[in-house]
Amino acid sequence: MSIVDVLEESRIKLHEVDLSQVRVTDQRNYRQVRGRIPEAMVAQWLAGCPEIERDTDVPRRVNGYRLEQRAYGSVMVHDSRTDRLIREFDGLIWYNGQPFVVEVKGGELKRRERRVRELLDMGRHVYDRRDVGLVVFMPFSASTEHSRRQLEQQFRRLWFVDLRYKGWMMGETMRDYRRLNQQGEEPAKYWRMYRQRG
Repeated sequence: MSIVDVLEESRIKLHEVDLSQVRVTDQRNYRQVRGRIPEAMVAQWLAGCPEIERDTDVPRRVNGYRLEQRAYGSVMVHDSRTDRLIREFDGLIWYNGQPFVVEVKGGELKRRERRVRELLDMGRHVYDRRDVGLVVFMPFSASTEHSRRQLEQQFRRLWFVDLRYKGWMMGETMRDYRRLNQQGEEPAKYWRMYRQRG
């Protein structure tokens, strides 16, 4: 089974995300909240997938890089000599003996080919092996289908996974997040249950 097949068996939906696990430094920052909700969704999804293991060997040093994990789950890669931030991964995982870099996008993958190449190259340095894969989680759309297919043909170790939500769904989830953080947990749970019934 491919990693995508395994993920599909444990799929979660946007309305199932535990919004109390969304970590942001500024709750008023619309873009930060909008980016962290899909990251929390993927973290919850991966945690519920028994065949996939989170890379727990962080912090560590390898090939001149220092890796550290942020409170909200992403992995920062620094140059060991200068301490300059080189790259941020949304996650590092293992499946079937193979390491994978995780990238989560709330929208499109910008600078597509270059971004994929950079993530795979840094993943190879971090793991010191050639078989590192890249899994990109993002909501699919008709406008991105052609570029996704081209990239998957160009990069053998690249997989895309559809988050299966629309913009209006993210808008509702962001409103739920605001309610949760303004009024406590109960009102947010109530509104999310109400929306699911409707």
